[in-house]
Amino acid sequence: VEPVATRSGSRMLEKNSDLTPFAVLEEMDEIQETDQPKFSKLSYNIVDYAGILPLSNTLLQDTDQAIMAYVAKWFVKKSITTRNALILAILDSLKKVEFKGLDAIKKALNVTLDPAISSGAIIMTNQDGFDYLDQLKDADGKYLLKDIPSEPTNKMLFGRRVVVISNKILKTKSGKAPVIVGDLKEAIVLFDRQQQSIASTDVGAGAFETNTTKVRAIEREDVKLWDSEAIVYGQLTLPTE
Repeated sequence: VEPVATRSGSRMLEKNSDLTPFAVLEEMDEIQETDQPKFSKLSYNIVDYAGILPLSNTLLQDTDQAIMAYVAKWFVKKSITTRNALILAILDSLKKVEFKGLDAIKKALNVTLDPAISSGAIIMTNQDGFDYLDQLKDADGKYLLKDIPSEPTNKMLFGRRVVVISNKILKTKSGKAPVIVGDLKEAIVLFDRQQQSIASTDVGAGAFETNTTKVRAIEREDVKLWDSEAIVYGQLTLPTE
């Protein structure tokens, strides 16, 4: 997440890049200039996202439940859904790689990704992909997915966290489950102009005439691809029944 203060602009960012070592310094020699950080410019253009939720004043007055507190939490969920949709749309635009089994995932971690990226990588898939991976066993009949010791409900594969996304959001297409391997924080930049703001009125926007309270949420952001080499978008063909 990159906070910004204007509707459009750019940021100078540095991708994971090859570095050269310092030059040898002989006694009394002049120190040589080193190479420069390899900055690139990434432009952004903020888009506003918003919604209005009308609530019955009768409901608000006659219930003993904290409706407004629930609505605030509901809008937070909508914000997460919005940002995830923007991120997943960018990921879906990337070239897809056919993963023919676990060896392809291991090769992506070992060879395709730079070691600096691979060390912080996750393995993100949907429910279908996770179900397939979760049933795989080694020659001794032990499941290949391992528990994370400090998080017994979460799993890891090849020492990387497996992140599961709902099938409704990250879809299986033509019998192929998405398996995204890499460091998404290096791959995607979210430019945040304004974190979600919530306001309500019972007199404006037609609320007075309809005896309602209208709750409005607005957030402003843009999501850009930064380093396509930080992720591998794989597709795992699921076995047919």
